[in-house]
Amino acid sequence: LRGNGTAEPGSLGLARLYTYLIDPSPKVDRLDRTVLVESYGEAVVIDNMTLVGVAEGPSTRLELAYPPYCEVVEVRGILGPYPPTSYRVTRSNESLKLSITLRAPPYRVGDRTYLEVVLRVRLEKIGEVYRLPAFMGIGHYVPRLHVRVNVRGEAVFKGVKPVERVEGEFTVYELGNFKLINELY
Repeated sequence: LRGNGTAEPGSLGLARLYTYLIDPSPKVDRLDRTVLVESYGEAVVIDNMTLVGVAEGPSTRLELAYPPYCEVVEVRGILGPYPPTSYRVTRSNESLKLSITLRAPPYRVGDRTYLEVVLRVRLEKIGEVYRLPAFMGIGHYVPRLHVRVNVRGEAVFKGVKPVERVEGEFTVYELGNFKLINELY
């Protein structure tokens, strides 16, 4: 947007700007993340998202950005699994981009829909400690993030004090509720 103008001293100028968004992306309102650690060196991350429409009209596209060490296993929505033709994965040294055409998009401002992205992640080992991707970004600011880590066996966490319980073969650690800023790592 460019322009210039002049006004007499003490006068008031008024300008209107109209924009037209062809297909605005819905807002990620909530992210419930479960990290399943079944073996050393690898984890499965399940991101359940609540998406909210931000425009009067369907928001049919969603762009997500994960760290480059992720691999997309599956995308699911309220109508079931997405066929591979409904999403595109692009990988670079900086990120893994996931472009999704929503099958049941929000149609109006405030409408909600749900999406699940399943990822496989290699765990980084630093000394005797594995780094979990519990707080990796998705390329969007998320005002409500809930994180749960399911481990076959036991785990020790640095910097957080999770609530711990046992469910079958897994020890479940509820890390809590957070805000997720738009960073990949």
